[in-house]
Amino acid sequence: MNTGKLVGRYSNNAGVMQEIALGSGLSLNTSTGELSVSASAGIVQTIGVTVDGSGGTVTQGIKGYLKMPYGATITGWTVIASTATAGQNITFDIWRSTTGIPTTAGQSLVGGGTKPNLPNNQQLNNSANVTGWSTALATGDYLAFRVDSAQIVSYAVLEIYITRT
Repeated sequence: MNTGKLVGRYSNNAGVMQEIALGSGLSLNTSTGELSVSASAGIVQTIGVTVDGSGGTVTQGIKGYLKMPYGATITGWTVIASTATAGQNITFDIWRSTTGIPTTAGQSLVGGGTKPNLPNNQQLNNSANVTGWSTALATGDYLAFRVDSAQIVSYAVLEIYITRT
């Protein structure tokens, strides 16, 4: 058996041990036998918030917080509502602070860009246009997800697409 290999069975060959090769992002410490997963740059993920009006319309204000566990670049967003209703709309903002919980609109990372929104009578809206946004997120940044305005929307999801750096 080679050093630095895992041993197990990945097929139905009962009783026959097989070497399992490590793929990218995995490493095996041959001194301790510890298997590790590395945080790979370039992985695309989503972060965000779900807002629920508890039977009524979603209200304005901060709806959730997140502390970034790694650096990333924002690449787009999606807003989804539970239904497409005439007159419904919602607009979100994302605030960021490097020192603690963001508390003011002056901390908006959207800046002069288009805020994530769901226009009248739509159930889904998305965009990869983050022009005007401050798109670089650092490890330890604090984010606050805020509803700027909402009409008739009883339930919505904001997803922010990020790529790890």
